[in-house]
Amino acid sequence: MKELSDDALTLRNVYDLFIGKSRRLAIDEAINGKGGKSASMCFTSLAGSAQSLVVAAVAELCASAPVLLIAESADAAGYFYHDITRVLGEKAVAVLPSAYKRDIRYGQIDAPSVILRTDALARWSSPDSKLKIIITTPEAISELVAPTDVLKDSTLHIARHIPLDLTRTEKWLRENGFVQVDYVYEPGQFSVRGSILDIFSYSSEIPYRIDLFGDEIESMRTFNVETQLSEGQIESADIIASVDSTGEGIPVTDFMAEGTLVVTCDMAYVESRIKEVCESVMSTNAIVSGEADEAAIKRLADGDTLCMSLQRFPQLTVTAGQSGIITGTSIDFNCVPQGVYHKNFDMISEAFRQFMADGYKIYILTDSPAQADRLRDIFADRGDEISFKAVGATLHEGFVDVSGKRCFFTDHQIFDRFHKYMLRSDRVRSGKLALSIKELQSIEPGDFIVHID
Repeated sequence: MKELSDDALTLRNVYDLFIGKSRRLAIDEAINGKGGKSASMCFTSLAGSAQSLVVAAVAELCASAPVLLIAESADAAGYFYHDITRVLGEKAVAVLPSAYKRDIRYGQIDAPSVILRTDALARWSSPDSKLKIIITTPEAISELVAPTDVLKDSTLHIARHIPLDLTRTEKWLRENGFVQVDYVYEPGQFSVRGSILDIFSYSSEIPYRIDLFGDEIESMRTFNVETQLSEGQIESADIIASVDSTGEGIPVTDFMAEGTLVVTCDMAYVESRIKEVCESVMSTNAIVSGEADEAAIKRLADGDTLCMSLQRFPQLTVTAGQSGIITGTSIDFNCVPQGVYHKNFDMISEAFRQFMADGYKIYILTDSPAQADRLRDIFADRGDEISFKAVGATLHEGFVDVSGKRCFFTDHQIFDRFHKYMLRSDRVRSGKLALSIKELQSIEPGDFIVHID
């Protein structure tokens, strides 16, 4: 493939450059070949974020249902989400997390995670969705999910051109588990102030504000929990109740379409973790505290049955390990990790010069243009004649494409900085915290405070 110019390089450019025509054809043949999907496929030597780019290509090329990627941990799922959304866009990717904090045996429901879970299930079941991949974990798929008919019954569609009866809407919200409050700050809440209805759906990271004139909707908009200011006008919204609290549930494999491709880094680990989670018992301390959802354990699937059901679906393993054997169902991508330099520019300069001498092109991935300029200035001050192309966004981990003779390096690894991913639900956490702090800061001498334990 033709090399890229220096002007406004994006991660989509990097993706196209790395995957290339030959790899795209090989991936397409493996997952959509004339013989259909193989029962088991393996893509090897995928170091760093090369795994994410290849999984993105698989999701983009998969001709049947959305791909199910089972990451080994919540953090691994978060970094996959970070990388893949930057290539395919947010509409193509959904995250299906566990509905509980830490561990299900503590029974503490995590409202922001419930948002992601509800949104993922709703989009997964919708025939009109542009969803291409669902990213989850062993803990999350060990929990039962709502059947599609329950999802449908738990959804209220509101649109500007449709009359809205406020009394009936309030009744529907209460019957579906929503709680009326003075102001909304987390999913499952609604408030009514005159003709203004605020609703925080379980499928949205920010709440909706609906202005009514009688039964006519004058305006619909989203608003910021922290500032209470509007963020944007909308024409319609789907209000979805907490489907995890309905008491009905099916294993995730019953929710999946026939032929869904299951992608893992280590299927043996996934199965062992599923069985471990499904054998959990409620924590004694959680029961004694009285703060736990004691029905949590009942929402777990049978581990052995779930693992056997997963075997019905075609499987793809993506691994950083190397293999010299390439069969019809195995592809070696020949990538190695980005080196560890610990900000030692003697090591960095030596490594970069060696790559250039060996004919490699170097790409620096950074979210900040200033970082690329800083790197150029450092090399110039040292008198190093090192050239690279800057990419205006970053991945979680850099890697070297040995076959393509390209280095895709991240600036946060070069400068030894921690890289954090962001999920949509993080806004819910920050909004609730900001409101709590705002309440505390508004306390004045003479205020009467009542504490409810």
